[in-house]
Amino acid sequence: MKYGIEQQGFLLKCSNCQNIVSKNGDLQKNFCEECGAPLSVTAIADYEQQKEETKKLLLNTMKDIAIKNNTDSFTKIIKIMIEEY
Repeated sequence: MKYGIEQQGFLLKCSNCQNIVSKNGDLQKNFCEECGAPLSVTAIADYEQQKEETKKLLLNTMKDIAIKNNTDSFTKIIKIMIEEY
């Protein structure tokens, strides 16, 4: 399991680091305090959305830098990455 929780009775553990996130079966937090992994469906969706937005921003920033510095080979690589994304 990449994200979420593992339940053993009332004990809930982070599936990423095995940190106990609840001892009574009641999940109060969206992220693991130990490793920061998202635990709830909402937190996972938010995390994935932010990750995609960050990728887009990074690629566009890299493209702008390449264009400003007139580095054709780097600009071509960034354009290919954006097209594949």
